[in-house]
Amino acid sequence: KMPATCKKLGQNLLLFEEQNQKDSVEIKLKNKSSQELDFQLDFSESQGVLIENSITANVETIEDLKSKGSQVISQTIPPNSTHKFAGIYLISESSCLKYSSNFQDSPGIPSGADSKKSETPTEIGTPSSADGPLGTEVPVPTPSYELRFFEKRVESSYTSISRFEGSQSLDLFFPPDYNSLFLGAENSEMEDPVRWQRPDEFMKGSYELYLDRIEPADINQGALGDCWFMSPIAVLAEKPELVKRLFVNKGVSEIGLYHVWFCKDGEWVRVTVDDYFPCLMGARTAFSKPNGNELWVMLLEKAYSKLHGSYKIIEGGLPHKGLRDLTGLPSKAHFFESDGTQSMIRDGSFWDLLKNYSDKGYLMTASVDKSTEEAKYKGLVTGHGYSLLRCAEAYGNKLLNIRNPWGHYEWEGAWCDHSRCWTSKMKEALNPNLDEDDGAFWISYEDFLKYFSTMSVAICEDFSEKRLKGVFKRNSSGASTEFYYEVEVKADTKVYVELFQEDTRIYGVNEWRKPTDMSINIFEKVGNGLCKLKTSMHACISELMEEVTLEAGKTYVIFPFSRGNEIEEPLYGGGGLHDDVLNPRLLFTLKDIFKRASKSMSEGLTQEEFQNLMSETQDQYDQSLAKQLMLGTEKMLFEEFAQFFKSSIQTQNVMNWLEKWGYGEFPWASTYRTYVLVLHGLSELQVKQFTPSEVFIEKFHEATQGMHRV
Repeated sequence: KMPATCKKLGQNLLLFEEQNQKDSVEIKLKNKSSQELDFQLDFSESQGVLIENSITANVETIEDLKSKGSQVISQTIPPNSTHKFAGIYLISESSCLKYSSNFQDSPGIPSGADSKKSETPTEIGTPSSADGPLGTEVPVPTPSYELRFFEKRVESSYTSISRFEGSQSLDLFFPPDYNSLFLGAENSEMEDPVRWQRPDEFMKGSYELYLDRIEPADINQGALGDCWFMSPIAVLAEKPELVKRLFVNKGVSEIGLYHVWFCKDGEWVRVTVDDYFPCLMGARTAFSKPNGNELWVMLLEKAYSKLHGSYKIIEGGLPHKGLRDLTGLPSKAHFFESDGTQSMIRDGSFWDLLKNYSDKGYLMTASVDKSTEEAKYKGLVTGHGYSLLRCAEAYGNKLLNIRNPWGHYEWEGAWCDHSRCWTSKMKEALNPNLDEDDGAFWISYEDFLKYFSTMSVAICEDFSEKRLKGVFKRNSSGASTEFYYEVEVKADTKVYVELFQEDTRIYGVNEWRKPTDMSINIFEKVGNGLCKLKTSMHACISELMEEVTLEAGKTYVIFPFSRGNEIEEPLYGGGGLHDDVLNPRLLFTLKDIFKRASKSMSEGLTQEEFQNLMSETQDQYDQSLAKQLMLGTEKMLFEEFAQFFKSSIQTQNVMNWLEKWGYGEFPWASTYRTYVLVLHGLSELQVKQFTPSEVFIEKFHEATQGMHRV
């Protein structure tokens, strides 16, 4: 059943077309007035349709109606009601449904009212419904990741809030303790005791950030169930430049601090970690294991763990999310049992799609979700993610090159490393690496579909990209959205539109900042009106993505919408501040506040952003300390913001600050939810942002009436 199409025929009359099946359309009318309406539909231009009159229940072909000399159906629509008018059945591929409307108020309407005829029904949201400006333009901030003085300022900040052991720094935001292993995780056990060690304690000789060259064989998953993250890292290793751009450091840090970038919840964020790693007895790392004396894989895993709260909290996930967090690119999953994928498998287009992804160099992973004895017998791990390195075809054989992030334990069926399927011709055509102890293997397309369940892909193109931040704010009627966006493109192009809230995997989000409901709504702007182009599902969810083709020369409107569900204080009690310790709950609350305040999505708060944030408290604060931390004209990094807050706990009413920042009974976010809108297109994107007026909101609700999929 497809969403209804809504057309406004008059001030109080709406027409809905609802396609129940491929060849069946139901027409309904909504009379919003207190008077009856006499209404007619003229089907004289239709061809090859059956028409069912909902009053008489007669079903006649349009040709029969024409032979009787009348192709018009007339009915009286009751006041304040929604009324089924007719059912339409398309009886052949050449069927054509066209109609015009004619309606007149029944006797008793105010004098002077005229009958109305609509040859072409008016689209919802055109200037006939409301007048006035849609909104006020607000300049779009330009993100800046300027790293001038960056490393030294972070190191200076860590000197103030961390302690040193000899010449090495210790990160007290993510210290070597129990919380860093298990905070927020369901599984808080390890089979063997863990102790934290630095590289020179478990590596023999000198070590490097990268040893020789970056390659998929560098990734060896340990005892942590994060294959959904490790398999995307292995795919990235096929393109070493994508790995290196994640690291601010170019080599080993003299004081043991490393800075890593992730694109989390739609914006690039820096995570700083020290080089303490969880280890087991015998100088073995507990989780990811180095391939030689190099650090980069272990540092990525540790930084990603810190970003979410702990190592164990990142167990179990969907690989396309790992791909997106590592690349910032639009990413999606194909579930093999879904109707859409099954249809593509049957008509052969799914292989073409995979081959196209591979030929274009897109980053891909695959997962085995089906638990079968046959899969285990043939060397596959159920509930496990793999890197999908290549799709190739030769001599009628469709094959996929896949790698287990464990670095061992491979497929033992047809086309495995020692399979007789590898003839000299096939080896010459594909030049496979048939090393039996590297975790990589080949598998036929048929076996891939039989044993694997999902494949994920990051769309790697030379995109024009826009990242924009706003808030959903709770109000008496539900919630308001801070901005809507007008978009134009230089040339016709497909655009990936993504909308993000905070990931529920992050520590504390599900308890204290649950995602509110939201949807992506895309319109074509016609005059001062809105014509619906596409609307996403509407749900309490952390992320949404829609693909839409935009045409040059047109203006489009994108509106993130929320009703404000879940933006409230929970029923159970809250905590408080008893000392100046930045405990995990407070730390992640401050990160959320910092994220909302950083409108430009740059590395740190500008002076204006910081001052705007503090003005919300309507309270005094130590301006000299703030200026000292910001070094006069520089931005305030998160570590410095945390230090400022910590230093203020003893002298300021910071509980009042939290309340004014929208956190009510600490630490629940009871007023706001931050969102990030991300656009990727192959043509240059021009985006303006506006604060929506009441006229815009009215037009939006008219344009989406009956169309939200909830």
